[in-house]
Amino acid sequence: MAYKTLLMRQILTLMILFISSFCFGQNSSKIKYDLAYQKGSEICIIRFEDKKELKLTEGADPAISPDGYKLAYTKSSGSGISTFKRFIVVLDLNTKVEAELSISNINYYGASWSPDSKYIAFNIWITPPKWQVGIINLENSEVKIFKTNSELGIYQPTWSSDSKSIFAHDMS
Repeated sequence: MAYKTLLMRQILTLMILFISSFCFGQNSSKIKYDLAYQKGSEICIIRFEDKKELKLTEGADPAISPDGYKLAYTKSSGSGISTFKRFIVVLDLNTKVEAELSISNINYYGASWSPDSKYIAFNIWITPPKWQVGIINLENSEVKIFKTNSELGIYQPTWSSDSKSIFAHDMS
């Protein structure tokens, strides 16, 4: 009798876990990735669980979102001064839908995700000629450019762990 009771409790517990994961948004079909890296001119991602490398696309500066579901990377197009463009694209790793960040500039790159995955900081070339740091709010596409009096500009933004501050290298 005690064995049957224990077995019934285990079955009931498993059913509750299954139903709660289904009802509360634990979608097992969504795959979370752990690492993105550049291999030659290709962007690759990997899950530590199965160690399977996936080659996604050509690009540079890959940055996987902290939640593991999106990838930001730099794409380039054109050649020569008049047609060259460098920009950041965000790729949903499960749906494979790609979206270019909505920034009115032709030379921005080097995505850095905020720890809460709500913002991306990046390097941007602003006239008068120098590098600055920008951020974009991914929910409403609002862009802010952080200008500095630094002679050569600032570069390579990095987020604080609470997503409230950005640190950058002063190139002067």
